[in-house]
Amino acid sequence: AMTLLCVLWTGFALTGGFVVSLDIVYPRLLESRDEDGVRALKVNNDLVLNLAPSTVFSDVFVVRTFRDGQPHESYHAAEGFQKDLYHDVAKRASVMVTERDDLRVEGILGPGLRIRPFPWLERSLDGQSAHEIYKVQEKGHYADVSSSSDIVTSRQDNRKTPVYTPEIHFIVQYDHALAFNFNETAIVRYLAVILNVVNMRFRDFKDPRVQIRVAGITINEKQTDEPYVERMFELKGFMDPYGTILNMRSSEPLHRLFRHADMIMLIAGLNLAQGYGIGTIVETVAFTYLGGACTNFRFAMVEDTPLTYDGVHLIVHQIAHQLGCQDDGLWPDPSIPNHPGTLNCSHTDGYVMSFVTNDANHFKFSNCCKTQMRHFFKLRDRSCVLRRNSNYNITRSKFLPGDFVNASDFCERVHAFRYPLAYLDKNYNRSSCKLQCIAPRAGFPPRTYTHYAVEGARCDKSDPKKVMLPPSSTAEQFTTRAIGTVQLVGCSVGRSEPSIGTVSPFSDLLPPRGWSLF
Repeated sequence: AMTLLCVLWTGFALTGGFVVSLDIVYPRLLESRDEDGVRALKVNNDLVLNLAPSTVFSDVFVVRTFRDGQPHESYHAAEGFQKDLYHDVAKRASVMVTERDDLRVEGILGPGLRIRPFPWLERSLDGQSAHEIYKVQEKGHYADVSSSSDIVTSRQDNRKTPVYTPEIHFIVQYDHALAFNFNETAIVRYLAVILNVVNMRFRDFKDPRVQIRVAGITINEKQTDEPYVERMFELKGFMDPYGTILNMRSSEPLHRLFRHADMIMLIAGLNLAQGYGIGTIVETVAFTYLGGACTNFRFAMVEDTPLTYDGVHLIVHQIAHQLGCQDDGLWPDPSIPNHPGTLNCSHTDGYVMSFVTNDANHFKFSNCCKTQMRHFFKLRDRSCVLRRNSNYNITRSKFLPGDFVNASDFCERVHAFRYPLAYLDKNYNRSSCKLQCIAPRAGFPPRTYTHYAVEGARCDKSDPKKVMLPPSSTAEQFTTRAIGTVQLVGCSVGRSEPSIGTVSPFSDLLPPRGWSLF
């Protein structure tokens, strides 16, 4: 049996989410990128960040939503979301820097400090946009943590050191996604900033090096998308983490959906609470299984107040639990063979696997945790963390999805999860590059679903150049596509509108035979 771990607070006091505005600033970039891509960002007279480009996603990752209970997936290349992502290791900063119409900076400036655009104020005299610096109390922190503790910033030659990249799939719980109005881009960017900080904490881990990668993000846009979540209807805004994690672990559909992930983490916008009574509650801000990665126990959940990034420390803590680290100061755990335990590391030293604050150690893993993680990586049944699992067989190609699957196959495949007898409505007018699928239901009238055709589908019998391409496509791409040399620019599986991704998930489905809506 696996050991179930949780982080508890008793009482009505919340452990995060408080926001205090500190200052209005007008950030500016001081210089262009150097040869390593590092940029200097002046936030104000007291803070200048040396920003290096960041990597947090697997080469190709999936964003999943649901339509009528069916999973709909879009595939994205990492560079599309990482091009604006930067970090400053010395300051422990992780920010998105966007320079389209004007400079926008959003994210984490350091422990407890955040920055976001503040469009309600006018620009500065030299045209810079206003931003707000604000303070939050991170969940899992008992007190403010100084940013002056030691940290290694020198560049080291790690070419011979193995790098392990455990892959995580985030499930964004309905109430959390609601705060972003279910905007997929905003949610992905938010989680990228968080995982950037997570990986800065793992920089402390050497031989092997460990960097967490996002394999996918599932966004629950309706409460019905998350039947495994047990809401506490007696207490509005609370959910039962114990019942929820048991539901997730026992759900075969979830295991199928997340089969590529080493770890699966629910980002909860609700408060987690195991029980309640007169005048008191037991709030549980995080929940997971020790050493659960690569197994059917690879589930975790963390509270995060949307738009504040206050769950960062808890996410680091829970990922370490999943990779075999106990809290410091404990006996070996019998659920992991030959587990070394953490008795030689005191809980009061205040490392990551402790909730005691110690400025010098708060952002580091204890030697006991490092030993446990190395032991975990050597376990044969946990070897998934050593290899890339989110391999969707997606490759760049001159072909488009319409070269690999036809309209009839599309209806069958997209609706197979819920309506295995679904078929193409051949009488539907498809001149606008849309098609209609009919889904028979036993004892009920059939349902109809209208979809955009996948990219590369021919939409007009009389005009072979009229094919379905993403909204960003140009007239030149349409013309080039007719002779079969256009580069792959995106695709979406079962969504109601075309994606603007950069890769196709159809490369291993069928031999090329071409898509036609006719």
